Amino acid sequence: MGLAGWYHQLIPGFSQVEEPINALKRKGRTFQWSNERQKAFDTLKGHLTSPPILGHPDFNYPFVVCTDASDVGLGTVLTQKRVLLARKSLPMPAVLLTSLSEIALPQIESVWL
Repeated sequence: MGLAGWYHQLIPGFSQVEEPINALKRKGRTFQWSNERQKAFDTLKGHLTSPPILGHPDFNYPFVVCTDASDVGLGTVLTQKRVLLARKSLPMPAVLLTSLSEIALPQIESVWL
């Protein structure tokens, strides 16, 4: 659900649509693909491959490659963002941040822009 989750804010009723698939991840569940799960998968796939999420590239703006990896798979999304660019110097103690903090800190800081 990683790729679909990335776009969850752009998919109407995402949590309800993904629930049949998400239920497979619960402890003690056996993996059984059903018509309901196939319908949920097809709905999410339709949202991910239809406007407004996908559009024609604008070569006046930079492309962004977002990647993700786990022990069992890889994911990549090519996006184009037309957003405010912000930069901030960090104080010296920030060198000691954990990788989770390094990921979360820019998101937290962006709220204050």
